[in-house]
Amino acid sequence: MNRLMLLLLIPLALHAFEEEMKEATPFSQVPLAQDIVNPLSGQVTLRETDLLVKGAQDLVLERIFFPPPLPLECHPCPDLDLKARYQRLRSCYFGWQVLPHLKLFILRNGVRVMDQTGALLEFYLGDKKFHLKNSATGFCNWGGDSAGAHIDPRTIEIRLEKNVYLVTFPDGLVRRYEPYGRHARLTKELLPNGKTIRYIYEGAFLSKVETCDRGEKFVYASLMVDSNPDGREFRGSNHTFALYRYDTKIASGKGRFEGTKFEYEKLSPRYISSVQTHVLDHDEFSYSDIFCLERRQGKKQRFECSYAACSEPFPSYRVATLRFPNGEESFS
Repeated sequence: MNRLMLLLLIPLALHAFEEEMKEATPFSQVPLAQDIVNPLSGQVTLRETDLLVKGAQDLVLERIFFPPPLPLECHPCPDLDLKARYQRLRSCYFGWQVLPHLKLFILRNGVRVMDQTGALLEFYLGDKKFHLKNSATGFCNWGGDSAGAHIDPRTIEIRLEKNVYLVTFPDGLVRRYEPYGRHARLTKELLPNGKTIRYIYEGAFLSKVETCDRGEKFVYASLMVDSNPDGREFRGSNHTFALYRYDTKIASGKGRFEGTKFEYEKLSPRYISSVQTHVLDHDEFSYSDIFCLERRQGKKQRFECSYAACSEPFPSYRVATLRFPNGEESFS
């Protein structure tokens, strides 16, 4: 009887342990409030698929929302805080990003690369090898219920061969990045199923994305890309489209700091302010002066956010309330 009770209790104990690990791990992807607010960062976290071009190898166009850094203070002088925030935004992703994995950032002694989940991972160069810049031990819940070494970001391999960066992911995907300016840009993805995705550029801009066989003789699906100062349009070979419109903000101010008078006008980086696709009429976004996402108005989803100052784990602004047409949810 005692042995039977022990067998019944073991699965319950394991289940409790698994749930505890999901809550404790820094890699948790579990969202709250209709997949809008991440419980760990307290920030808006969104992901959308805008285009699907079918073929022997499909092409998928996704966009991911990256919340900007939201510290309570960026400069000791309040009149210079907004200028400092805009300068900081130029060195990081923020807002909606389309194909965010196109760039590999080259650092003084390492690189930053985007993985399939949208996480920006930093690797340092040591002993002629690239190593993930975090603890080499510990649990990883990157894949939720299917966690394992085959999806552990610590097993990502980066090689530098003839000035080309080859990034191999645990699932067998290989990305090829070639230097361009201060970073490296994606030119090919070698998929585990033997297919290839190639990225074609005209000067500094992406002009076409194609899926093809490994020998690159047959094209299965394609996306044409048209970029201009006001936006970017993708058109699929199946007559689908996605149009992204960009905008900027201007920060200005004047005052005195450490005995010196100042006056400034600072332009923010470009950000996506609206999206239109063949299935969505419009998806529009409103931001505060410090680029907190305040409102989303779209056919698929409508909500408003308010933010509050928090001291843990570090002083920053986090989502305080989330308002929907049919109700409101608060976070503490």
